[in-house]
Amino acid sequence: MMNRTAVTLAALATAAVLFMGTQFVGLAVSSAIADEAVASADARDYVLAIEGMSCAIGCPTAIESMLEGIHGVTGVSVDFETRSAKVSVSGDHQLSSEACSKALENSGYSVASISPAD
Repeated sequence: MMNRTAVTLAALATAAVLFMGTQFVGLAVSSAIADEAVASADARDYVLAIEGMSCAIGCPTAIESMLEGIHGVTGVSVDFETRSAKVSVSGDHQLSSEACSKALENSGYSVASISPAD
């Protein structure tokens, strides 16, 4: 019983350290990607397939924070079970895979695909 508790505490501590590290990465890249969204009147919601998620709490929170730094993004919801993110952008913007990739670079996550939401 003691070993299970120690392993759980170690895993939580590791997740906290990784999460805090990705927060700083997200802050550093958010200004560099401010102009990466492409203008479009039709696009609003996109679904991104995300690779590299290994935890149900820290990973989605970190990814949401990084994607929210993209110019034109108005909301992000990450689903750990489906390894996907739904990204909403303002009506006059279109989300580019380059902007998403830049937002997540050096974080251990990557965008496998991006498509308009149904």
